[in-house]
Parts: sequence; structure tokens; C-alpha cells
Amino acid sequence: FQAAHKQSPSHRFPTLLWDSLPHGGASQVHPHIHATLHSDHYYGQFESIRFASERYYREYENVTTHRQKNYFRAIQDIHMAFNLTISFNGVTVLIPITSHKEYDIIVLAENFDERFIKVIYQVIQGYFNKLKQFSFSSCIYLPPLSPNQDDSGLTPVYYRIVPRGQISSLLSEVSSLDLLSIYNVNKLPADLFAEIVTWFKRI
Repeated sequence: FQAAHKQSPSHRFPTLLWDSLPHGGASQVHPHIHATLHSDHYYGQFESIRFASERYYREYENVTTHRQKNYFRAIQDIHMAFNLTISFNGVTVLIPITSHKEYDIIVLAENFDERFIKVIYQVIQGYFNKLKQFSFSSCIYLPPLSPNQDDSGLTPVYYRIVPRGQISSLLSEVSSLDLLSIYNVNKLPADLFAEIVTWFKRI
């Protein structure tokens, strides 16, 4: 990302997308990763989240009694109130109350560093060894490179992983509900949180 940004400083919104195995949409069996670096905004769905965070920041910018101006901090606080977060020195794992699928997990971090990488590693190992979910789609959105004054309500490092069904199944993991209506989730967030807490006992 830094090399591309150096060649074209206007391109500064980095994204990594990773699909695992054909059931997860990968055309190759090996880790199949796409990297993008956009100039005006983030790639795909995350831009709507970033836009919401900026709007949240600007709407409360002049409210002196409003203590939490950062959208993502507010999201963490909401999930903390539901006991759906676990934090490790600047890295927070949460089970979203707006999950897309069962076993939907989000990780937020202040920095892309070794602590963040260790948490991501534990999440993926939990997917493999505990949940037996070998096929998944995931993403990492990094903060803008060389941020400017317009980057109000900056985003953190954002990771999300979503299962894509059992690799031995002939059935698709999505239906008309997911594609055309609402996300079809058949597991309570609290049940998943109770499971993932056990993945981080050594961190």
C-alpha cells in the first residue's frame, strides 16, 4: 500500500479482502486475497460505514455535552452494554448485533500492529479448530494513508470475518432472504460470544 501510495498520493484508502476455499467464493484453494487502494473513498460496503461515522462526528461536533464523538467508539460502548465485547490493549473483538451470518465477528484496533495480528490469528484458529468453519470471507480496512483535515471521525483498523458454509455441503449458505430481504442469522450473538471468550485466555 505504501509503495502504491508513494507513486500516487491521492490513492490512500487501503482495503484487503480474503475469501477462503471455493465455497467462500475463492477461485483458488490457496489464501485468495484482493488488495485495493482507492483515491476518493473506501471500496464497497465499508464506505457506507465510514460515511456514517463522518456524519455522526459532524452532527455532534458542536455539542459540548456529547462526550463520544467517534462512531466506532459508540459502537463499542453499545456492544459492551450487551456484554458482546472483549478487549486487549487497544484491540476490541465484538459480536455485532447486526450480524450478517452466524459466527460474524468484528475486530477494531487503534493500530495495525503485532497485537492486532495476534488477535486475528486467534479468531481464524477459532474458526478452524472450534467452529469447524474452513470456508469464509473476510476483510481488513486500514485508516487512510496520509490523513488530511477532511478525515473527521477517523476509522480504526477494521476486520470482519463471516462464514460461508460447510465445505462438504452442496447447499449455498445464502438464500433469497440474505440477498433480497434481510440477513438470515440463526444463532444468538451471546452464544457466539460465550464461545470466542475461550479463544483468548492466553492473550
